[in-house]
Amino acid sequence: MAAGNPLIQPAGEENWRGLRLSNAYRLLLALALTSAALTERGPEIFGQTNPALFMLTAWAYLFLAMAFEWLLELRVLPFRPQVHLHTLGDLGCLMLVAHASGGPEGPIALALVIAVGIAAVLQGGRAAIGYAAAAVLLVLAEAVYASWTQPDASHLANSGFLGAALMLITLLVIAFERRAAAWEHKSQAREHEVRYLSELALRVIEQTDNGIVVSDPDGQMDYILSLIHI
Repeated sequence: MAAGNPLIQPAGEENWRGLRLSNAYRLLLALALTSAALTERGPEIFGQTNPALFMLTAWAYLFLAMAFEWLLELRVLPFRPQVHLHTLGDLGCLMLVAHASGGPEGPIALALVIAVGIAAVLQGGRAAIGYAAAAVLLVLAEAVYASWTQPDASHLANSGFLGAALMLITLLVIAFERRAAAWEHKSQAREHEVRYLSELALRVIEQTDNGIVVSDPDGQMDYILSLIHI
């Protein structure tokens, strides 16, 4: 079995902590959408074309976030499948919210950008690019539908900018992740080199015919080699 297989090797605690933080944000967002649907005091764009669908999606998103929290507590699924479930849930619910609100604009567009950015941070690589591309296609499909039902609105232009933002944030996250990995690899290589040189120096010292005293700047002796020939 491959050592890097995420379905076999457990994810580190930092990864699970990041997933918990992202789900905490998801809960807050779902609560905000549900409150806006119940009180009708949120932005005017929320549910302006289909209030019933907006209400239903907000409640579904809230229950979905609670179910994700339950899965996180039990850890009945490995890390990677849970990340896929969270990302699919975000894209599906947010696109339904956008559909019920006349298109992905305003705070809905910001929520989509954040969701794709979180997916890029948690997954990275081809999976992140795949979800970003799927989000762009969904946004463009919704823009085409909105432009057909609302000819006076400039949905295509706005969705084009949103699609570019989705891909850009994903590529930036992946680029930063690769630079961080490269920096970590260089640090490990330097640490290994320093350890090797230290061991080599000790071997050379131990094989010398002279006595050696090594002290730190405070004058305390760190290493003593005295050769006494009897």
